[in-house]
Amino acid sequence: MRIAWCCVAALLAASPSMAQTIVPGSPLLRLDRIHPYADTISLVVIPKDSAQRIAGTLVRRVAPARESGVAVFRETQDYTLASGYMEVDTLEVSAETLEPMRVVQVTDTSGQDLRFHDGRLTGAAWSIDSGRTAVDVPFGAAFFHRIMMESFLAALPLEVDSTLRLPVSGTPDVSVRMAALHVTGTTTLRTAGGAVECLVVQESPTTIAWVSKATGRLVRLHRLLPNGTVVWTLPARDVRFLDRQDLVTAATGGGPVRASPRAS
Repeated sequence: MRIAWCCVAALLAASPSMAQTIVPGSPLLRLDRIHPYADTISLVVIPKDSAQRIAGTLVRRVAPARESGVAVFRETQDYTLASGYMEVDTLEVSAETLEPMRVVQVTDTSGQDLRFHDGRLTGAAWSIDSGRTAVDVPFGAAFFHRIMMESFLAALPLEVDSTLRLPVSGTPDVSVRMAALHVTGTTTLRTAGGAVECLVVQESPTTIAWVSKATGRLVRLHRLLPNGTVVWTLPARDVRFLDRQDLVTAATGGGPVRASPRAS
């Protein structure tokens, strides 16, 4: 399972000619906006016909490091689900380009330890069912790893009415897909730290993100699953600010979500 936000969507409300394509190493990347941080994220599930519940917790850390003498940003994602499932993902990307350099993903039953170099992905993947398998596959042009799509939003040149196209892939399957993010407007959300002015980023009719204009950090992510279940991803301290207004507005495409007057 890969819970990280995978930006796979059609371009919305904008002409393709207006979209900017952003690749690793692009001069449009705002690398100076990436800062070390650690946060505890809640995965809130609201089934169509039952009550809201916390389905899991993610502890995310981003920090500078060095890999084989090269400056990198290292992201660690530690998932614990209410079902008992656990997963730890570690991704290292170049501090100069955001191109992936190494990824390690481990669960109770499977894992992978892979490196990117000289146009090849090498290492090993393993599982209880199939044992250990060597990985050595070529990949084409550079891409952004899907693990990083929530945590490195600050580096993207997101502006109102802009549309960005990004090459995104995972591992060990390195088939690249072009993701499209369209900024539909701005709104203000209340959080535990106070009111935050956000860019509203539309990924698809059922996936919307609210990104802080000041810091570029993800404030809230909404997904509507095919079975009607709503999944919110947001800092654990902000769960108390979710209410029915948030759910209905996002799910019906009624425009930017605003905090409820009672959420204070």
